[in-house]
Amino acid sequence: MGEREPYPSDLSDEPTMSLVQILRLRDGKIALLRDYFAPDETH
Repeated sequence: MGEREPYPSDLSDEPTMSLVQILRLRDGKIALLRDYFAPDETH
């Protein structure tokens, strides 16, 4: 019950997923900053 089976696939997928999520969050924040600081350029 207490032992966990190692899943190398999950371990390799987790960091990639986190990086993708971080990149998406960064892109979203950058887009928001662009729209906030330069509304004339976006519109």
